[in-house]
Amino acid sequence: LQHLQSEHHTGRWLLKSPAHLWHLPAMLAEYPDALVVQTHRDPLMVIASISALVANLRSMASDHTSIPEAAASYADDILLGLDRGEQARADGTLPADQVVDVQFHEFVADPMAAVAGVYDAAGLELSADAERRIEGYALPVDDATQGAPLTAAMDAPRLLGWLARLEAQDPALDALVGQVSALLR
Repeated sequence: LQHLQSEHHTGRWLLKSPAHLWHLPAMLAEYPDALVVQTHRDPLMVIASISALVANLRSMASDHTSIPEAAASYADDILLGLDRGEQARADGTLPADQVVDVQFHEFVADPMAAVAGVYDAAGLELSADAERRIEGYALPVDDATQGAPLTAAMDAPRLLGWLARLEAQDPALDALVGQVSALLR
C-alpha cells in the first residue's frame, strides 16, 4: 500500500479481499483503525462459488479437474477462515465498533440500503453520483442453483457444527441452517 500510495495519495484505501479473514490479527496490527466490512453468505454457497471458479481456472491448464474436487480442496480452508473471524471477534482482536456486518441476502434484496449502511458506519457521505452508479449495477446471483453437487466432497460434520454455532448466535438464521443441513445429510 505504501508503494501504491506514493503515486496516488488518498486518505482511505478500500481492500476487497475475503483472504483478510484468515489473517485479521496481522492486518489489524498493521492497520489498527481499519473498518472491516464482512459479508455473511451461506457457507455452502461460498464453497460452491469458489469451487466453480477454481475448477474453471484449473481447466485452463488441465483436462482433469472438477467442481467437487475443488470443493474437497477448499472447504476446510473456508471454514478455517470463518473460525478465525469468529475468534478475532471473541478475543477482541476485531472490536465490535470496527466491523460492519452485511447479510448477503439483504445486500441482494436491497443493494443501496446495504451500501448506505456501510457508508454510514464508515462516516462517509454517499454521493448522488455513487448512488446512481450503484443503482445501475446488476447483480447476477442465483444461490438456489449452487451447492448440491458439492456436498459429497465436503466435511459435512464440520460444516454442520459451524452452522449450529451460527444458528445459536442468531436464531433468525434457523431456516437457512435447516436448508443447508438438509443438503448435507
